[in-house]
Amino acid sequence: MKFECDIQENLGKLPKTLEERYSQIYATICAESGSSSRVANIALMWIMCSPRPLTPEEWTDVTCYASQPLDSRIDLGTLLDICHNLVVLDWQSNAVRFAHLSVREYLEKYHFNIEESNVMAAKCCLSMLIDCEGLFPAASYHGCFRYSTINWAYHVDECCSGDKCGDILNLLRSFLGHPSKASKTYSNWLSGAKAIADKDHSRGNLKQSTLIMLYRIESVPLNPLFAAAYFRFGEKFQELWESDRFEIGCKNKVGETLLSIASDRGHIRTVRALLERMADVNNDSTSPAIDQSGPGPSKSSPIQSEKFLDRARTNPQFFGTWTALDQSIRAESGRIRWVLLIYLVNI
Repeated sequence: MKFECDIQENLGKLPKTLEERYSQIYATICAESGSSSRVANIALMWIMCSPRPLTPEEWTDVTCYASQPLDSRIDLGTLLDICHNLVVLDWQSNAVRFAHLSVREYLEKYHFNIEESNVMAAKCCLSMLIDCEGLFPAASYHGCFRYSTINWAYHVDECCSGDKCGDILNLLRSFLGHPSKASKTYSNWLSGAKAIADKDHSRGNLKQSTLIMLYRIESVPLNPLFAAAYFRFGEKFQELWESDRFEIGCKNKVGETLLSIASDRGHIRTVRALLERMADVNNDSTSPAIDQSGPGPSKSSPIQSEKFLDRARTNPQFFGTWTALDQSIRAESGRIRWVLLIYLVNI
């Protein structure tokens, strides 16, 4: 409203609660013509499901990529405008966020939940990586690529509890490839992810646990099932374990088996799937022996991947020798411990 007479007329019609006000704003968003309403909803969903605050570049990039087909790029000002003050830019932290925690609560209650948001984000991240074969894009979507490289598995894990995962499984299979031959996209992704993680960790912007994760899912030859054993999506998508063309006792680059990783991570359905394929409970693994957020490579200098891997193999502060049963005890997973013990009794 631009005129005083209109303001005076509406003074007595102001909403009595925040929910009523948010409903008015959301109705305004939905009434936008063209693609604005759809794009605004996607933008809001990204802020809802991201594991950390998004930078302006990331937010505009992931929203634009997830909003295809759009015939033009989206700038920050446009996104903020079509979200009608539900989203603000925090200049100090250089991140976008909801204007208030109650905005998130309102959207979850009435419009879209976390799972729906994560399904959208998982599809976007996997499609982004597949489209560029895991390689850094030359022209555009740099923010989306970087975000997808680090966070695709988080979103796949978070949307695994529902029944809207058919498309996710197809994308996941395309991204991962076959246990006996990982896809080119997956191979390129892992190399790029380690380079990004090394750089971010040296700046203090990445937890050591993320860096160690990348080494725990790497093997020679490269087998994407180590990612399925490490992340929760291996629990949901049991179809990934149906292949009979992989070495059940294969080990990653630091000496862990698939069963050892799944036991350490507390993934009981994955453990059962591997035991059904005669995985050896007593096969020793070399596995992380400490809290992965603990002491690690210095943040003051860049990490050289091979040097870090050599240290991981030899430093008992990082790694020790464990069987799958040891891992279940260390992870305090009583259910997995019983599954392993019953299996040992019955063989």
